[in-house]
Amino acid sequence: MADLGPIVSRRWLFRQWLLWTTVCWALLSVQVLNQRGISLGFLVQQWVWTPVLHEYERVYRQVQDWRDRWRTMNELAEENRRLRAEVFRYQQMERQYEQVLQEMALLKPLYERWQARRPSSLWARVVLPDVHAIRWHQIVIDRGSRHGVHQYAAVSTPDGLVGYVESVGSTTSQVRLVSHPFFRCGARVGTDGPMGVLYGQGNVSRVLLRYVPQGSVVPPGSPVYTSGIEGVLPAGLRVGWVEASRTSDTGEVLYEVRPAVVPSQVSWVIVDVVGVTPP
Repeated sequence: MADLGPIVSRRWLFRQWLLWTTVCWALLSVQVLNQRGISLGFLVQQWVWTPVLHEYERVYRQVQDWRDRWRTMNELAEENRRLRAEVFRYQQMERQYEQVLQEMALLKPLYERWQARRPSSLWARVVLPDVHAIRWHQIVIDRGSRHGVHQYAAVSTPDGLVGYVESVGSTTSQVRLVSHPFFRCGARVGTDGPMGVLYGQGNVSRVLLRYVPQGSVVPPGSPVYTSGIEGVLPAGLRVGWVEASRTSDTGEVLYEVRPAVVPSQVSWVIVDVVGVTPP
């Protein structure tokens, strides 16, 4: 293995020479600066501390600027949340206002009809859920004997016949719907067409018109009204429209009628309170 002693010695001598040369140059520089009245502290201040202080001030100003921006962003976010909550509240108010308008649009024809027939009718609200009307073909209204309601009084809407009062309490009444299996009433096709008897079928979308004279022409789409021949319901209340016809096993022509009123969508009704109560 080669002897590295001479090389190491030369490198060590070079480093020692460079170190002492640097020290001597530094001492000489300090002596020269002292002769000229310039201290080492002044140089350190000018070359080290002043740039460091300037950099610190710059960084501090930048941090302050970022903090102000962050504070402004938080304020804007809080304002945004507040505005969103305000918009949501106004949207709820708008929906409530639309519901009120819909309720008013529903009540207006009822009120107009009630005003026109004020001595003989009153308005009532349905107080049981829709499933009661669909399952049992009955509804309950918030008017009773205290308000002048009597049994077999006609119950209708501006669209047409709903049914008649089956039983009366002091403050509520039970209404039998047109679709009830035991519902019966006289009916007429059109204003001066043939008459028959309307039968409920336990189906809210179909009722049956029977006993129409043979040879009568009843085209589909013909309106069907109450005839009042049975002396219970007043004449002229719309029941629905003829949808189709079929012939029974006995040769009788049966007409399927689509009711004008959907019971599950009824909220307000008109009750006739003046008339002769059947025995």
